Amino acid sequence: MDEKGLGQRLQAMRVRAGLTQQALCQQAGLSYSTLTKIERGAIKSPSIFTIQSIAQALHLGLDELMQNGLASATKNRKSRSGVSFVYFDINGCLVRFYHRAFTRLAEVSGAPADVIETAFWHYNDEVCRGDMTMDAFNKAFAKALGLEKLDWLEYYLETVDPIDEMHEIVKWATKKAGCPPNEILLIDDARTNLMAAEKHGWHVLWFDDYSPEESIPRIKGALEPAN
Repeated sequence: MDEKGLGQRLQAMRVRAGLTQQALCQQAGLSYSTLTKIERGAIKSPSIFTIQSIAQALHLGLDELMQNGLASATKNRKSRSGVSFVYFDINGCLVRFYHRAFTRLAEVSGAPADVIETAFWHYNDEVCRGDMTMDAFNKAFAKALGLEKLDWLEYYLETVDPIDEMHEIVKWATKKAGCPPNEILLIDDARTNLMAAEKHGWHVLWFDDYSPEESIPRIKGALEPAN
């Protein structure tokens, strides 16, 4: 399901539940701006936590809200820990690129890497929430670094460093959604995301991208099939 299809589906389910946008925002703990952008299809990849909050506020499961957009046609076995669906965070778990991009920007702009990183994180959350466009982000980021213009996506993609050991796990991991929260596992390197997932009743595993050899056995153990 693309962003427009998701927005239309969400709006239809909200109307069916007899909720205004304001009422849904209040129940799901979302900003009005975020919800309206999702319904318009203006946010390309809404946070899964945001979608989960909306589904709960509408008393729907993820699969029902997404109209099986995330669900597989087949049912897979659970792991010993009760997991049947896995979310992998991309940056910090499957690839590394933030810090190399900061270093590259430091070379181009002459600004210290710590100044670049501070400026980046100042605006990053707004972009992820859909409250700031990438164009506005690039302009604000460039201004903070004293550059005439800046294309963050260019630096972001040019400095990708794959964590090869994780790719086999991704292929091996369960490919199913539409399951209850206690069957979902989030693998992430950000503690804040893990805490948010735990509040929704998900299983969580912290991934240390600087020591993948220590994290990967824990992930394999969590995904070990039940007998």
